[in-house]
Amino acid sequence: MRARRLIVGGSVLILSSALVVTLPVPGAAAETGLNGLRPPPATPQPGPQDSPLRYLGPDGSLLPFSGNAAVEEFLLTAEVIESEHLDIGINGIDRLVLEKDGVRARAGFRNVDVVKRNLRLEGEHFFVYRDSYIGEVAAYTLAKWLGMDAVPPAVLRPIGGVDGSVQLWVEGLRSESAATFRPESGAYAWIKQTWTMIFFDSLLYNIDRNSGNFMVDESSKLWLIDHTRAFQEKAKPFRVERVNKVNQRVWERLLALDEETVGEMFQGLLESGQVSLFLRRRAGLIEYVEALVEKASEAAVFF
Repeated sequence: MRARRLIVGGSVLILSSALVVTLPVPGAAAETGLNGLRPPPATPQPGPQDSPLRYLGPDGSLLPFSGNAAVEEFLLTAEVIESEHLDIGINGIDRLVLEKDGVRARAGFRNVDVVKRNLRLEGEHFFVYRDSYIGEVAAYTLAKWLGMDAVPPAVLRPIGGVDGSVQLWVEGLRSESAATFRPESGAYAWIKQTWTMIFFDSLLYNIDRNSGNFMVDESSKLWLIDHTRAFQEKAKPFRVERVNKVNQRVWERLLALDEETVGEMFQGLLESGQVSLFLRRRAGLIEYVEALVEKASEAAVFF
């Protein structure tokens, strides 16, 4: 039975819900390590616990959080003063207004927790298929460890006696349907974010990165939300053939992950089988990227 403890936490592909466009990429020099790859840090440090990102409240004012640890504490302990159900996505979401010590912020509450067996979905067979709010917190926890700041802080917390995930609501986001979704300038910075999204989803086996689950803010920063269908019980990375560019920092953090660290990171979040298959996907993704480097070069793969 799943534990219910509170846990806190060259070419270019432009991903669209309907289109993948290939563009040339400028090359970059890189130091080559063992087997053509840059080696991981000699003494890997734990993943970053805080983020320099600045979050806004519902009225547009700057929230007084010094980092993600402070956001997590707020999400866990703030009082729910408003709740509104939104019929977006397959499962919908409750948008909360939380308040503590005079600070107000919005958050999304998800409580879907479905397990199906022997399901066929979009041509793929799943012996075990999961759609669970716990994926939100597991995805945030992993993203934080990998040094990614694209997944909003999320915690496990019951609301009204119902177990679920509470995730900070990033204000002012635009979905892919918005005319101003893609930036007018700084296209290469934008494309690099989509590469990292593709890599992350392959590692998570996230089958639900649709047009409503990646959004952009006013600074053209990409945000990844709704990971309830991630961490499916599959041994191979998800659509790994789409991975052709890799963030160097995320790669080094992935190399630094070991079985013990992964077990501790996902304790109380994922089933043991999910953890074992995550480790197999990690190994498969590393093998795939190493083959890309061998075929091309480190400079052609890493950015």
